[in-house]
Amino acid sequence: MTDSSKQPRPFTFAAGQLLTTLIERLPESGTGYWEHQFDRLSHTKNLPWYLAVDQGKILYSGGNKISAASLMKILLRFVPPTDVANSKAHWKVLQGAVESKQIDINGLTEKIYTNNLLTPELLEQAIRSKILMDFDSYLYFSDGSAKFIPTPELGSIQIPGFDVANLLTAAQQRRQAWGKVNQIIYSMKLVPTIKPEGIAKLNDQERTEIATFSGASLSEIAKATGKDNLEVAQTFLKLHRAGIVEFKSSSAETPSVLVVDDSPLFLKQFNHWINNIGYSFLPCSDAEKAINTITQAKPSIVFLDVNMPVISGFELMEKIRANSEWANLPVVILTGDSKLSNKWRAQWGGCEFLSKPASTSENANFQVVLQELISKLLQPAASKISNRG
Repeated sequence: MTDSSKQPRPFTFAAGQLLTTLIERLPESGTGYWEHQFDRLSHTKNLPWYLAVDQGKILYSGGNKISAASLMKILLRFVPPTDVANSKAHWKVLQGAVESKQIDINGLTEKIYTNNLLTPELLEQAIRSKILMDFDSYLYFSDGSAKFIPTPELGSIQIPGFDVANLLTAAQQRRQAWGKVNQIIYSMKLVPTIKPEGIAKLNDQERTEIATFSGASLSEIAKATGKDNLEVAQTFLKLHRAGIVEFKSSSAETPSVLVVDDSPLFLKQFNHWINNIGYSFLPCSDAEKAINTITQAKPSIVFLDVNMPVISGFELMEKIRANSEWANLPVVILTGDSKLSNKWRAQWGGCEFLSKPASTSENANFQVVLQELISKLLQPAASKISNRG
């Protein structure tokens, strides 16, 4: 029987600090799930992120606990499409068995190996890719809390475990890599297009490969090729820097930032900051019209000033969170008053909190913080949350 007194204790973490805490906690964990809850999702059904571990090894990551269905979903996303196409009939039979719950995880892996559908190396690579892409999203997502759920049966699952230190080091390296990529590629929804002058720089095979995905977004290309988002983004970034491709987006695909503030001067300044970092700016100086503006414009993110006449930023926040259609809409509370109670109230509503610059000397630093915040809120976890598995 497991000694409950030796179970890892629950912990809380600030945005960006989850990685540091996991480095300390995971090697000491037994066999079970770390269940993470995020303050930014507290207004929803409080969807968790599970990290399955077995004696210091990481087994799995996902929005649900591991099952044959979740493993199948990972394999169909990250295994090279040619490997699936060559054994399409076998994969279809396996999918049917998984959907009807005729086989469990070990049965699934056994069938995969028996029918030579995948090598152990490819299966391991697929699971590792899923874990690392989840790390991209969740390790820096928001404040939150975590608790350990002992699950001894995880120890009998026949899938590879991954060294904690190696994975978390890779996560840090990916964070740095995404920082460079995001300077040009701010969204995986961007569509790469070959420049007329860039065609001559490609050989026939390269032209054919890129033409195959004509009109597809970077995210769609990653899924179609079974590749990691970061790998695809880096590949096309190199092509962009070589003058071969450019990135296009429709007005609907370009992230839009709605700012609700009764100060015309601040809205003008915010417009300058938003344009500098490549997003579409939507101003709203009348708080009473903000809900209609959100309904019609469908912004990617909303900034709310706290102190406005008639309706305060917090009252607007409550109206937004009362609408289920906006459950995952990122909202940021803006104020010149950085007292702790305001921050707590913002977090309670599943929102971020950002202090306005107190003087013009703080404007440059504020723009840097603003860009990092928007990038974090719009990056891989609306893929972040919509691609949970």
